[in-house]
This record gives sequence, C-alpha cells and structure tokens, in this order.
Amino acid sequence: MTQAQAQTQDMVDGASELARLLDKSAVYRRAPLLTEDKILGFMDIPDIRGMIEHAFEDDSLTDQQRTSKAQALVEQARVSLTNSPDRAKLLTCTTDSFIQTITGCASVDLSFTKVLGQAHIVRFGPAATLMVGYQGFVTLIMRTGVVVSIQVEAIYKGETYRLISGQPVYHERRLDIDRTDENIIGVYCEARNFSGPPTSVILNRQEMEKIRKTSKAKEGPWKYWEGEMWKKSAVRRLQKQLPKGSDEKANKELAKALEMDNRDFGLAAKEAEEGLREHGRAVFAKAKKTQVVDLPPEPKAIPKPKIVSAAACKKFRARIAKKRGGDSSLSDEQFVEVVCESVTGEKVLERLTVDQFRLVGEALGAGQFDWDNGERLPEEEPCTEPEQPMEIPDANAELDDTAS
Repeated sequence: MTQAQAQTQDMVDGASELARLLDKSAVYRRAPLLTEDKILGFMDIPDIRGMIEHAFEDDSLTDQQRTSKAQALVEQARVSLTNSPDRAKLLTCTTDSFIQTITGCASVDLSFTKVLGQAHIVRFGPAATLMVGYQGFVTLIMRTGVVVSIQVEAIYKGETYRLISGQPVYHERRLDIDRTDENIIGVYCEARNFSGPPTSVILNRQEMEKIRKTSKAKEGPWKYWEGEMWKKSAVRRLQKQLPKGSDEKANKELAKALEMDNRDFGLAAKEAEEGLREHGRAVFAKAKKTQVVDLPPEPKAIPKPKIVSAAACKKFRARIAKKRGGDSSLSDEQFVEVVCESVTGEKVLERLTVDQFRLVGEALGAGQFDWDNGERLPEEEPCTEPEQPMEIPDANAELDDTAS
C-alpha cells in the first residue's frame, strides 16, 4: 500500500469512526430518560457538557466557573425532576429534550431550585420543556435595573383590595380563610419605580380564565401550579408597561425568556389582545375600523442606577459574619446570596443598586429572614432576632482599611 493509499484509508477509517460516534450520540439523545441519575451523566459526555457550559452568556466567566455553574444546574434539574408531581410522565421524555431544557435555563441564567421558583421542568407533549416561573421573570426584570422592587400577590375570597391609578395597591390580607388556589379571585403585580408612582397590574379570575383557555400548557402547569401561572401572567403584563433598561445583557436574557415562553406555552396572542384592551376601548374600536393605530412612543431608556460601593459591601459582610457566628447551615457568603436574590432578584451583592442594598438591609433589620438558612419567614411568624436591628452601612461609603 502506498503512502497516499494509507492516508486515504486513515481518512475513511476516521470518517467511519466519527459516523459511528454521531449515530451512537443520536440514539442516546432519542432514548427516553427513564431515570433521574442519567441527568448527572450529562457532565461526563464532553459535547453535552460543552453545550451546557457555553450556554451561559456571561463573557466574564472562566472555564472553571462555567463548569461549576453547569454542574450545579444539572444537579438542580435532577432534584427538580425527582420532586415533580409529573415525575413518572417526565421520565418517558427524550434525553435530548432534557438537554435542551437545561441549556435553555443556562442561557437566561436562572435556577431550578424549588425555593427560588425561577424555572421548572414540565412535560409538553413527548418532550421535557423549560417553564420560566413568575419569580424567574421577576428576577430577569430586576436585572434590567428599571425598577427598585416587584411585589406579586394573590387575592383570595374574603380579602379586600383596591387599585387606584398612581397609588400602591391596597390589599388587606387575611390568614383565617382558605388560601388554596381554587379560592383565588385575582392577582396583582406592583413595581416600585426609582421615581414617580408605582406601576401596577391587577387581573381578576375572568381575565385569567381567558388566558388559561388559550394556553398550550393548560393540562400541565395550570393543573399543578395554577396560582403560580396566575402570578406569571400578571408579571408578564406588567413587563409590557415598563421602560427598557440600559443593561443590554439583562435585556437580552429577558427577551429570550419571553420568546421561549411564547413559543412553548402560547401566551403571546391572548396577552396582545388584552394589552390592546388596556389602551382603551376607543382605540381598540378605531383599530378594528381603520386597521391603523397610532402607537405610543417607545419609552426612553433610563440611565443605569448607581451601584453600591465596595466599602459598603465589605462592611455589610463583616456585620453579617458578626451577627451569624460560625455555626450555621450556610456560609456567610451563601447566606448573603440567598437573601439578596430573594429580596431583589440579584444574588451578587456588588451588583445591587443603592436602593436595592437598602431594601436588603431593611428586610434583615425587620427580621424577615432566618439567620441560619436564609429562608424568608412567614409574615405571621416574624423573627425575634436581632433584638436591635442590624446597622446597615452607608451604600455610598468610601473604601478604607478599617471597614468592618
């Protein structure tokens, strides 16, 4: 055999081996998942691990950080599947659909952790699908920096509520009533703006039933998480009324989450119709007659708010460490991340705006969190510690060597 023939044969053998591996990969992906532990094996397959790691669009991440985030997300997906009420049916979904679900979640940098409620794995036809929860959309909106905080609440039979334009929603909560999903009569979402009155949306049961009937997911998420789906619809409606933020990465993640939600669960058409109705019946009638509508001008992008100083972050961590001591289920840094994300939607302390930093301090000072595990305490069981509110450092403090 000549050298040229040998090289040709090597190329043929290489192509055959590649085809065999591709065929093996295709069979693996088309097969049903069958067991939760198979998800953990994704990190042992180089091409799948690479897909998940590079789905995170933060260019500042190192290779080690991408691997760490991917491993954490894969483990969260396994736990989420194990605890899902639809587990048995989800296990029949294709392996590839789980890979796509995890990479989709990574692309918008959300978590499958149940306590955060940002993202869920649901069954849609023969495939597992990513569903961004209402808390996920709250997190994505908060990242854009257009509002200080967002509150989402369900209203139950027997409770009093009132919405007056330009004023905060009045909601008188009652704990002595049945607070199950079937007794929800409405839901509202309210954003606290950096200036001016709050932006609010309220939906009653009649409006929500219209949205539910047009959703492709009415037999899945609406069956198991009706209250969560109500809240998500309110958050999505509120998002349409907010200006565009100046953080392009955050804007891109929010747009991508909305696109995936519209594609998979079919909410766009009904929400567009309801959105037109909010502009007034007169405008809607004119549009039907003339097919021409003068759209309101696009809101101007607002300047990015001021970020908390490094000195304030250093002092804050020192005071957290002093208050918590050393015997806790979470490290001080994990505790700070959990509390920050719960209050503002952003878990990195150094990324908080000055107003968000103050909100975190106020929540801790009011005893709203368990100092051991960082979980938010029920309103009816306020934390009795600390007896004196923790002193929160000045968010604009200058950095020095004595910060503590």
